[in-house]
Amino acid sequence: MSQPDNTTLTHSPAYAAAILMSGLSSVLSLIEGQFALALLLAGFTILLVLSRLGKLLSPKITQRLNQFGATSKANESPEASTPRKLSIILSILTLAILWASPRQSGIWIYTLPLMLMFFFEFRVAVPILIATSLLSVGLIAWHDSPLVYVQAVPNYVLFLGAACALVYLRELRRRQLKPLRRTDNLSDAASRQHLDQDLEKEIQRSEREGSDVSLIAISLDDSTTQTFTNKDHDLAQIEIGKLLHNNLRIFDSYYRLEQHHFLVVLPHTNSKQAVKIADSLRIKIKQQVRLGGTNVTTSMGIASLNVGDDSLSLLQNARTALEKSRQRGGDQSYLIHERDLKAHASAESSDED
Repeated sequence: MSQPDNTTLTHSPAYAAAILMSGLSSVLSLIEGQFALALLLAGFTILLVLSRLGKLLSPKITQRLNQFGATSKANESPEASTPRKLSIILSILTLAILWASPRQSGIWIYTLPLMLMFFFEFRVAVPILIATSLLSVGLIAWHDSPLVYVQAVPNYVLFLGAACALVYLRELRRRQLKPLRRTDNLSDAASRQHLDQDLEKEIQRSEREGSDVSLIAISLDDSTTQTFTNKDHDLAQIEIGKLLHNNLRIFDSYYRLEQHHFLVVLPHTNSKQAVKIADSLRIKIKQQVRLGGTNVTTSMGIASLNVGDDSLSLLQNARTALEKSRQRGGDQSYLIHERDLKAHASAESSDED
């Protein structure tokens, strides 16, 4: 994922304390008559609360919030973009208040780097921070005497360095934990890099126990996705991931291969049982997921483990079945047959020739 993983931070006791302190500071500023500072602190408190509640709100509510602050494509979590958009607005307000009343915004300027670094990735926050820093220093020099300028700039640089150090530690932790992360932020499906290893283990277990293994490759039909907005693309992954989670068995697993492509691994399941599961999932998706003014339809390809199959061949068989389903018009399930495998092998040999 491209975004910072701050879910653990936003649900920590320290984060709750930060919300409380920010809210109290806003109230105290209002009592002291510093209305501009009170407004900015109140806005910052709202940002913190939105980030904390992002995982608790329903997908539809977070997506409606996202309409105001959408800054990403399919791989960004829905709760991240609204605080980021509001952060930009608060940055502009900070500069405006510094221009109009620099005495009231001095403390807030020191917290601006922390806010930007918290809500944005390092490479995104740095250009914004450079621009706001240059403008802030220029406004301080414009309004105040050289003595105040000499005192303010070193303090600002100190806070800026602290913000950079914190975000560096955060990015370092994120890179260290990334190999351990199994699921993406939208669908809660396991990531693609874990599929090969997990599928190979299931095949070995099947051969050892003499049990069946089947795969279901799932893809949203083009007739559905062609009318999607960016918001609908994200919401489709959320809703389908939730539906798979609620309807699969506890020992089943599902993975997101691409934006609208999922793969379900069904241990102890033969081809006949897999077809029933696929049809049930397809019908439930069509009935329960409605986006862009239409019901979402899917194509499903089913493949079961045969003698001599490994993880790559089994996965390829599921993809071939999915392509057959899409070629037949979509909104249906297709179980791969021996003739399909022979036709696919013949086509590959013709390409090589």
